Amino acid sequence: MNYDTFAEARERILQLREIGLDGFEAYYTNMPPEYTEGLLKLAEEYGFVISGGSDYHGANKPGVEMGTGRDGNLSVPDEVLVQLKKVHHLRQMRMTS
Repeated sequence: MNYDTFAEARERILQLREIGLDGFEAYYTNMPPEYTEGLLKLAEEYGFVISGGSDYHGANKPGVEMGTGRDGNLSVPDEVLVQLKKVHHLRQMRMTS
């Protein structure tokens, strides 16, 4: 989804939270740093899980590389994967108990 302003994105994320959204992509190759910062603050404030992606889809997206995004400008912290694994593990435990 694309939004003209961060305020619009924030509002929509909070609406979706009401129907079960529990995470979103905060790191993205074309996202301005201040937008990422806003998403990270929103995630911390409301307990959302975050993820990130380089948007790599092969040769049809020139300049976008796997893991580093457009022109190598993306760096998703290792902690993101650690947190995703924790959430996955907790969900698996809930499903089997």
